[in-house]
Amino acid sequence: MSMKLEKKFDSQLKTWLMDLSGEVDVSNASALRLGIESAFEESPGDIIIDISELKYIDSMGLGNLIGIYGSMKKANFKLSLQNAPDNIKKLLTITGLDKVLLI
Repeated sequence: MSMKLEKKFDSQLKTWLMDLSGEVDVSNASALRLGIESAFEESPGDIIIDISELKYIDSMGLGNLIGIYGSMKKANFKLSLQNAPDNIKKLLTITGLDKVLLI
């Protein structure tokens, strides 16, 4: 299964609303990062990613999200994940990322 990232900018909230679905692994993690970063460069704002349809994410995908989170934090913006399925929520909890990425 592949990854799909849908993006929409809410100009009133100055926030990107994104839906991430499928599987994120070493083969497409850089495409995920590029997709998120290009949207942010186009219109800077907070980013909320709905991951309710995300089936799998490996360490490369998590690393890219951490990198994006760090860059956005330096620029005084927020990156957050919402609606994590149980398997992804468990992974985020084990790694401690639930405390910084989940809303």
